[in-house]
Amino acid sequence: MDHRRRWRLLAVILAVALTAAACSDDGTTAVTELSEQEPTEESTVDSPQDADGDDDASTNGENENGTDAEEPSEEADDAEPAEAASGDPILLHSILDESEATGQSFPFTRAALEAAELYINENGGLGGSGRPIDIEICVGEMDPNINQECGQSVIDDGAIATVGSAICANDTAYPPLNEASIPNIGPLSCLESTWASPNTFLMNHGFQGTAGLQATLACTILESGTTVFTGVNVPSIVGSIPVYNQVLEAQGCDPLAGEPLTELDTSDFAPIAAQWADADVVLFSNAPPQSAPLINTATAADIDATLVFTPPTMSSATLDATEGSNEGVMAIRYYRAPDDSVEGYQVYREYLQRVDGEQFIADEFGTAAWVSVLALDQAYRDCDSCEFTPSGALDAMNELSGFDAMGIAPPLDFTADPAPQFAERFPRILTTQGFAGIVESGEIVAFNDNEPIGG
Repeated sequence: MDHRRRWRLLAVILAVALTAAACSDDGTTAVTELSEQEPTEESTVDSPQDADGDDDASTNGENENGTDAEEPSEEADDAEPAEAASGDPILLHSILDESEATGQSFPFTRAALEAAELYINENGGLGGSGRPIDIEICVGEMDPNINQECGQSVIDDGAIATVGSAICANDTAYPPLNEASIPNIGPLSCLESTWASPNTFLMNHGFQGTAGLQATLACTILESGTTVFTGVNVPSIVGSIPVYNQVLEAQGCDPLAGEPLTELDTSDFAPIAAQWADADVVLFSNAPPQSAPLINTATAADIDATLVFTPPTMSSATLDATEGSNEGVMAIRYYRAPDDSVEGYQVYREYLQRVDGEQFIADEFGTAAWVSVLALDQAYRDCDSCEFTPSGALDAMNELSGFDAMGIAPPLDFTADPAPQFAERFPRILTTQGFAGIVESGEIVAFNDNEPIGG
């Protein structure tokens, strides 16, 4: 796989792959992907500029003409729309650990990043500055050397932050970012460098919070008498087993009745299905490609237990691969299940539709990427003096509070202390709140009216 290809997209990504196209003339740009060669002035596509070519405004609150940038209008639908961004793009990166060999891919994250870029660029630019954003994707291929190159490329290319990255197999991409104090916004939190690094800004309760919320759902809401856990044999998941038992016992339920573990490349789960037979609830913490085989195995074995997955593993791909056998399957969610009565979902759906990605609206990885970009935008809108540099982005994010992505996310406050139960080991987890979704008629919908679970 060509893991560092660079090209400019005009509007859409189709399902899994990005489609190459020319730049538009309205100043909007789309998600690009890094090339095999290091970027040079000759190889980088120029961005539209003002007629006088002066596009080097470096602080939020001013556009290229030195005047105050306009905030997006909150008037009625017939109000004047915010002016589209133009000028020198502000570079962001995302590192996705996609791999053809394992079947791991993140089409939902790609669609969300494309949608977020379009949204920002059509609504006054980053922080209302009038400058567009340009999001580049580096594919890590689950290879520690390639991931390290991706991390270094963030620094070499001059990106001010990473957004919505998804890496879990190795921890080589993030240490260069941590050393350079480049904000890492909304990564999947299964690597040690995301747990405590002051430049990391988690957009949800993280991998660590899921165990407690799964146990809470099983014990207090589903009233499980017998709860079994099935997870992947990796340190972060094995290390979460005590959390399940602590929460279950604290809430008056029996500890886990079984803890069968599998390897990352396992796809045949028939040998462990018998351990689910007497369970009321089975809690899964698996790799995303394993979700469909797990559901299909449970169906084939006539398992009556409620199956509860983690946020990133109940995806549109899982639903497609389990059609007819997924009714009633549940998942803890980082964010509220799609609900068009929520302003944030109205906007998110609109922009996913425009990049042909609406089918991914329930995917948590994608939602995390969308929320990450909007968080950075809001942080700059709240900080008029913050420059568009890594240090400026860090200052802006550290002051962000009361952010919920227009109702999609639990309220996030990066000026607050960490969640008490995570303060010692995982100080970058600031919320313990999550939600639950359930599959009905082949779609993930809100469970319990999208009422929050946890504190």
